[in-house]
Amino acid sequence: MHRASFLGLVAALAAPASAAPVDPAPAPPVRGDDVVLVEPATDRYWDAAGPDTLYLNRCAGDCSVRAVPGINDARNRISSIPARDSTLTQFRFDDAAWDAMVTCVRDVYLPYGVTVVTDQPGADTAYVEVMVAGTPAELGLPPSTLGIAPMAGDCSPGVNWIAFAFANVHSVADGGLELCATVAHEAGHVYGLEHAFECEDPMTYLTGCGQKFFRNQLMRCGTSEAEACRCTGPVQNTHVKLLGALGAGSDPPPPELAIVSPADGATAPSGFSVFARAVDARDVMKLELRVNGWMWNELAGVPDKTSAYVLDLPSDVPDGRMDLEVTACNDLEVCASRQVTVTRGAPCTSAASCMNGQTCDAEGRCVWAPPAGELGDTCTYDQACRSGLCADVGGGELGCTTACIGGPNDACPDGFTCTGATGQAGVCGVPV
Repeated sequence: MHRASFLGLVAALAAPASAAPVDPAPAPPVRGDDVVLVEPATDRYWDAAGPDTLYLNRCAGDCSVRAVPGINDARNRISSIPARDSTLTQFRFDDAAWDAMVTCVRDVYLPYGVTVVTDQPGADTAYVEVMVAGTPAELGLPPSTLGIAPMAGDCSPGVNWIAFAFANVHSVADGGLELCATVAHEAGHVYGLEHAFECEDPMTYLTGCGQKFFRNQLMRCGTSEAEACRCTGPVQNTHVKLLGALGAGSDPPPPELAIVSPADGATAPSGFSVFARAVDARDVMKLELRVNGWMWNELAGVPDKTSAYVLDLPSDVPDGRMDLEVTACNDLEVCASRQVTVTRGAPCTSAASCMNGQTCDAEGRCVWAPPAGELGDTCTYDQACRSGLCADVGGGELGCTTACIGGPNDACPDGFTCTGATGQAGVCGVPV
C-alpha cells in the first residue's frame, strides 16, 4: 500500500478484457513499500458526506492518465500518483473473470450506501473510480505495487478520485479473491480507511483467508506488524468507518443454518445436546440456544468451521415438550434461526414440575411469560426481568437490575448506583 502525510497508497488485483484467461506469474506475496505524496492541492474535490458511486473501469481499449502533482480528478482522468502521463493497458482476462470480480466487490460493499457500477458515471455524479487494469510499471511504479490509491491525511473520504488496482500482475487462479480484495482495499483508502492488521479484512496486507469483508470489530492498523492507527486512535473499525462515510446499504445474507440433531418430533434422552451446523462467508460470530423462548446457551463462532457446533442443554431445564430454537449471527448481527420440537421425559401436566415462575401450557411445555420487570421492580427470578437479571439490589431486596463496575462512571441509570466498590463488579441498585 502507500501512505503519506496527506495521501496514502495501496496494492493488489487482476483481470483483462476479452482475452483468454492466461495467468501471469504469481503476484508478489508482499505488497510494495509505502511512498510519500505531496499535500493535495487546495482545489481538490471534496465532499464530507462521501460519494455514493464506485466506478470499476476495466480500461477497454486502454486508459490514458494525466499526471498533475497534487490534483486528483477522475472526471478528467487526472491523478497525482504517476510521475508522468501514462497509459494503462486494458483488463487482460475474459468477461467471466471480470464479472466474478465485480460481483465480489459488490458483495463486499453491500452493507454500505454505495452503488458499484461498470459504466462511466454522468458528469453530475460524484464518484470514486478504480482502474482495474494495467501494471505498476505503466505508471512508473515498482513491480511489487499491486495497487495504489490517494488517501487524505486526515482519513476523510475523497471524491472524484482515481485509485488503481493493477489487474494484469494478478492471478485469477484463486477465483479472483485477491483481485477483489485489492479493488476493495484501494477504494477503502479513498474512503479514509487505514491498513488493518487482520487477514480477513480487505484493508490488510496479509494474503489468504478467503474472501475478505470489512469487519465490524476493533482492529489494530499496520501492514507487516500491528501498530496504532493514525486517525482513529489505537484501533479502527473499518465497517463503522465506512458507514460514517457512505451510510447504510443492504444487509448481507444471513448464515446458512441447520439443526443436525435432534430431529424434529424426536423423543430426546436425558442429557442430550443440540448439534447445529452454521456457516457464513463473513464467519459466524455467535450461536444461541433457546428452549421454549428462553435463551439457555450461547457459543462464540469459530472462523471457517464446517463441522457442527454442540450446544449443551443445562441440567436444570425441566422435562416436557421443548421448542428448541438455534440462532446464528454474523458480525453485522444478521441472523438466521431454525427450530425443532422434541419431548424429553413426560410432558408437564402442572407447574409443579416446572421452574420458579413457569407455567405448564396445554401441550406440556414449561414456559415463562414474556419478561415485564423494569429496572428496580421487585422480582423473584431472572426471567421476570427485561434485563434478564434479578439480584440483591441492597438490603437483601431482590430487584430487576443490570451488572456494573463500581466507581464514579458506573454506567447505571439516573437514580441508581453500583453496589460494587470502585473497580469491583456489582449491580445497579437504588441508593439508600
